Amino acid sequence: MRESKIVLFTALLAFTVACGDKGGGDLQDGGSGSDGGGGGLIEVTIDRPATGSSFAPGDTITFIGSGLDTRTSTAVPNANLVWSSDLAGQIGIGPQVRTALPEGAHVITLTASADDGTSGSATIDVSVAVPPLEVTIRNPNDRDIFPSGQTIDFDCRVRLGGNLLATAEVTWSSDVSGQIGIGPQITTAVVDGTHLISCNATDPATGDTGSDSIRITVGEPAIRINNPGNGSTHTFGDTITFDANTITSDPAATVTWTSDVDGQIGVGPTVTTQLATAGTHVIRATLSALVGGLPATATDQITLDYVRANQPPNVTITDPAADGTTISAGTDLTFTGTAIDPEDGDITATATWTDVATGQTGSGGSFTLTGVSAGKIEVELVAFDANGARGRDTRVVYVDPAGGGPLITTSQPTGGPVNDATTDPAGRGDWAVTDQTLTFTATDGTVTTYNRADLGLATGGGGGGPLNAIATASGTTNGTLIVIGSDSGLSICSGPADALTCTAYDTQISQDLGTNNVDAVAIEGDIVVAATNNGIFVVDTATGNTSTFDGGDWNGSDNVNDVAAEAGAGFWLATDSGLVFYDHVNGTFDRIPNDGLPETQLDAVTIGPDGSLWVAFDGGIARLDGSPGTYQWTAFGEAEGLTEPAVNDIVVDANGVVWGATDGGGAFRFDPAVGTFLMITTADGLPSNVVNSVTIAPGGEKVFGTDQGVAVWYGE
Repeated sequence: MRESKIVLFTALLAFTVACGDKGGGDLQDGGSGSDGGGGGLIEVTIDRPATGSSFAPGDTITFIGSGLDTRTSTAVPNANLVWSSDLAGQIGIGPQVRTALPEGAHVITLTASADDGTSGSATIDVSVAVPPLEVTIRNPNDRDIFPSGQTIDFDCRVRLGGNLLATAEVTWSSDVSGQIGIGPQITTAVVDGTHLISCNATDPATGDTGSDSIRITVGEPAIRINNPGNGSTHTFGDTITFDANTITSDPAATVTWTSDVDGQIGVGPTVTTQLATAGTHVIRATLSALVGGLPATATDQITLDYVRANQPPNVTITDPAADGTTISAGTDLTFTGTAIDPEDGDITATATWTDVATGQTGSGGSFTLTGVSAGKIEVELVAFDANGARGRDTRVVYVDPAGGGPLITTSQPTGGPVNDATTDPAGRGDWAVTDQTLTFTATDGTVTTYNRADLGLATGGGGGGPLNAIATASGTTNGTLIVIGSDSGLSICSGPADALTCTAYDTQISQDLGTNNVDAVAIEGDIVVAATNNGIFVVDTATGNTSTFDGGDWNGSDNVNDVAAEAGAGFWLATDSGLVFYDHVNGTFDRIPNDGLPETQLDAVTIGPDGSLWVAFDGGIARLDGSPGTYQWTAFGEAEGLTEPAVNDIVVDANGVVWGATDGGGAFRFDPAVGTFLMITTADGLPSNVVNSVTIAPGGEKVFGTDQGVAVWYGE
């Protein structure tokens, strides 16, 4: 409100006269005190606003204060300065708070606490209310200056309940000349001097009154500070342009600028300079001139805040001192750290610790994880200062499996990048398909390699095309099946791992679907489903019967990017138009609604041991909840820490944790109960950050197929 600003300005002038130009007018009208059981040991001062100040609803009020520990003559840390209102509760923390308050008469308390708990407080009274009549002088502006004899346009607006009150009775007055006019707008000249001009209004219907006041100067000498604005805030170290208008006939007149903190800061109508000291400054411009041959002065002043730019806390994990420490599973792991803020000091006690993978949290200077499991531990220490700036540090520790052995092993099959990898269901070893070969690595390290001709794909598929996908299953009519999808068709193999017998389906797929490109395969019982860009090819391995289906059968896209088998139920298809369920017993398809899915072009689908169903897309992953008629999608991605949104493959372990492969960001671990992605990259031992596939071995190991080889991760 204009009125509250004038009250503050008048108080500043009165204080300057009484105290011999020492400044600090806000201080005498603020509050100070000490209590809280400290025996006066903590002195608290409220510098702004002045006690008794009044504001309109919605006004932003600036509160400035400080605390001093008299035992050590040190300032109370900013984070220990707490502002509160008896009506609104806590309204802020720190030496300066800007906020609006609800209507009412408020007792504002600033409480300052030393680190040992000793505290003190100070209070002021402020009020927030809608005046019966809202009176605003629109012209001239506060502190304007005018030459002698100039007629001045005075304009005043009167509102009642926010609406213009045209019937208001308005009079204008000067503390020097008395009444100077009647009506909302008048034009008149006033005598030389400094005037407190008031617009006084009455509602004839109710008798309610209101007023607004400004201060103007007429005649010479006169000076007005144009820049900077009264109450403005500037960053410590910045240069400020101080500029004033003057009225004087003395060509030798001078303008001198002073700060109540730094003293003289410049001479001349315009001065550009830095202030030497951070804090609140009362800036005064003094015009010195000869009038009628006699020396005369005029002054104007403003208050500004020259504050240091807030710096975030310096947060440091001191132990372990660096990433890469390796410990054994089952041991306890303690982290220590500090949080030092340039403005607030030591705020370590308010810092928080978080284990990214498990979500376990702690606070203060140390954090202990007990009986850690094998895997990658990434712990984050975060602290916020009184102004909300954040400091952060992280530390990575690796936990090797109990009983010895590395956390990760890698191998490089022949034949180019690993496009897919899986484990043998009988526990005999690992399978991987590359651009050129199918490779089996037995548990004893023996390697058996099959080329396309061995798989029956060379002639029917035209002799080319990478191997794209692999699936394995045991307990079928034909024993253990090894199913391979490639750009030259489908191959279904059985027999000993080092002596497979394979049947190729290439010409038939091409004839039925117009493509040989098989991108994904899955097995449920004796049924094999091969996903292609033109639909699916289905083989009953017990009878040898085949069938084909395309988008016309499920009213969607023909392009099927992935397929997952649900035991005893059917197959889930990830298509370019969303998710489809295929009931192979009844030969029916069910399209799942896409509501809630950020992207309908799905790249991968998987079913967890707990029955949870997940899909992956270029943007993250999503879980399907509910049942037919109540399906609902929940998506997770970059907001939860996924650094590479293009997800190629996903799988769910026995604990409900999702493991994924990304196209350039490495692999990830995502526990939906925690909601944060833990990324696993080349920095953690992966041979490449381009990860094409992920599967889980019978022993719980995670097998990642990358464009530079296979990585087996033994972490949980």
